Amino acid sequence: MEQGLNRKDGTRALKIALVITAVFMIVEFAGGLWTNSLALTADAGHMLTDVVALGLSLFAAWFIRRPATAEKTFGYFRVEILAALMNGVFLVGIAVVVFYESYARFLEPEAIKTTEMIIIGIVGLIANLASASVLHGSHTHNLNIRGAFLHVLGDILGSIAVILAGLAISLWGLFWADPAVSALVSVLILLSAWRLVRDSVLILLEGAPAHVNLGAMTKELSEVPGVSSVHDLHVWTLTSGVHVMTCHAVLLPGQNANEILEQLNKVSRESFRVNHTTIQIEDPDMCRGTDRMCRRVG
Repeated sequence: MEQGLNRKDGTRALKIALVITAVFMIVEFAGGLWTNSLALTADAGHMLTDVVALGLSLFAAWFIRRPATAEKTFGYFRVEILAALMNGVFLVGIAVVVFYESYARFLEPEAIKTTEMIIIGIVGLIANLASASVLHGSHTHNLNIRGAFLHVLGDILGSIAVILAGLAISLWGLFWADPAVSALVSVLILLSAWRLVRDSVLILLEGAPAHVNLGAMTKELSEVPGVSSVHDLHVWTLTSGVHVMTCHAVLLPGQNANEILEQLNKVSRESFRVNHTTIQIEDPDMCRGTDRMCRRVG
């Protein structure tokens, strides 16, 4: 079932997002120094990690296309998951830094050039929306691009925060709005990072995909005509969108093993979105010889 291994890597989307992010990172950092806005400077720092993260994602998308070898039989698909995990760690780090800087600015508010701050925030919002639209088509089925997409979403929130803070300071003189919205963005970034790290670690630990219920899968496979029972069932994710299953299927006497194998694969593919399967066919006598294993599920 190799068709699950043929996936779009989203390299073009990552390249475009990387260029947009890198260019505006320089603009925003210069603008933060010019206007004395912590929100702008902090968001520029966030975009710096985005440049690193997008570059890492681009490298992973290229690297996983290398063919499998006798030593690395599944190829390099897990590089994508490692890149996603590192993206999540980057997000955690920048969220902590931004929160700390926000606290320091709360204690010592400073004057800010609000008009310029708002203009740069609007330009940044447009640039980040452009990056998000480029990545949006691939992020739902690719954890690596999802990590990059979450970085860009954090940038969008940062740009919105900059605009709101600039308006609050300009209209009402609320200088605490600059560090306040920065702190809020850091919390939102941290929540996104947690989900990305959690999903990456689950895959690296070979946990069952969230959409697969092992009990339900065992039951449905066991109900295929000609199957006596299914045991030693394992399901895990190789990389984003590529799920793998192995199991033992005990057949009733006198059954056509090839036909039943085809039906078991069909159930795995259509009911549980698992395309890469390895199923060991057993007869009842073989199962009785390994009775403890036959009662085991998962």
